[in-house]
Amino acid sequence: MRNLNFSSRIFLLGCAALPFFNDFPLLRFITPSFLDLSLPFFILAVICLLSESAFFGRAIFIDKNSLKFLLIILLTIFASLIVNNHKSSVVCGVDECGGERMFKTLAADVIKFSLIPFLVYFINKVGMERVAIYVRRGFYISCAYVFVELLLSFIPSLIGFGRLELMNSIDAIFHARINDWGPMRTRGLSFEPGYQGAYLIFCLPFIFSDARDKSRIRNLCLWFISLVTTGAPGAFFATLVFFVSFDFQTRKSSLIKAVVVFLGLLFSVLLFSRMLGLSDFISTITRTGSWVASISAISDNVLWGVGPGMSGYWLVNYYPDFFYNSPEAGGWWQSGIDYMNAPTFSSSFNFMLNYGLVSIVAISVFFYIAGYWRNIFASNFGKAAFLSFFVVSFTITSYQVLAYLLFISVVLCNGWMCLDRIGCRYTSRSI
Repeated sequence: MRNLNFSSRIFLLGCAALPFFNDFPLLRFITPSFLDLSLPFFILAVICLLSESAFFGRAIFIDKNSLKFLLIILLTIFASLIVNNHKSSVVCGVDECGGERMFKTLAADVIKFSLIPFLVYFINKVGMERVAIYVRRGFYISCAYVFVELLLSFIPSLIGFGRLELMNSIDAIFHARINDWGPMRTRGLSFEPGYQGAYLIFCLPFIFSDARDKSRIRNLCLWFISLVTTGAPGAFFATLVFFVSFDFQTRKSSLIKAVVVFLGLLFSVLLFSRMLGLSDFISTITRTGSWVASISAISDNVLWGVGPGMSGYWLVNYYPDFFYNSPEAGGWWQSGIDYMNAPTFSSSFNFMLNYGLVSIVAISVFFYIAGYWRNIFASNFGKAAFLSFFVVSFTITSYQVLAYLLFISVVLCNGWMCLDRIGCRYTSRSI
């Protein structure tokens, strides 16, 4: 660390802080909703970098393609704002409702997306191996809390009070939702088990690429314990996609994948049996109904979406009839869901409903012309990471999770190729 600037060290701390995804009231001026604790670290790293450049005359070489990508993102979200400005006020009933929500979300998204060129700069500067180390350190922090949750689930008598009581005390610090998810639904330091599952999927390539055999095996065991105890179906299926699409570079690759599929099918049966329980079944109804409503809303606003942050206001007009069979949905209505940001329960649907097909096409065309699609699928870790993260992006509500931005930044600096070179140290000798 001695050879790194202070700004680079702050950036690496941001990588380690990725598992913290909660609602921090003192930092709400940055975001209208839940805050990934990495965001303040990344912003501070950028401020320090600019200060170092100004006071010490250090040049900052920002990748041109990352600037082009940022320009595409900003143009599409501003276009969505302009096109939908009047339409949003009609849906809300008053101009202030739509305008305030749209501009607040726009400001938050501009801040987040504007970090991408700097994240690319930092990743290139510190290297993927060092980024992977700090992502793994953040995973250790999250894993420690997972084991605290498990301990409180099964041995509450040892500490004199129960799991929920200690979680409430911890929540008073982290300002997360106070909720007892059940004895086998851990959430780590995330807002809920679904976010913990998405975070674990992001961690997987960094954990799996560890060139040290003993560390890799230990980390994968801890990782599987963390994943299984979340009970998050989306993260589980994304895991299957990762290992099935990963090239183990050995003659035993097909056998390994067959074992993964067998264990996946076995666990799917157990997971489905659990989902038949009342609380999980209710949750499944609301999520399925939200996905159906999202697809209908997107099809009616396919080009430019409905505007930044307006997905929830539109979604309530598209819920299918079976959605209202869920008591959870009834509770939303009693809370005034027509003036809430009703969840799409899908990052991908949320982004497309807010910003439309034009944004998706523009991003895809840029990735194709710049050769990033080819680089992703030419990389062993890149292909597996992209496909698994794409799957899990359909299972959690917010596309604003900082792991998504870091994922894009890794792609823009060809970081997966670097991770391949790190990982190839063991694939030829240990599998």
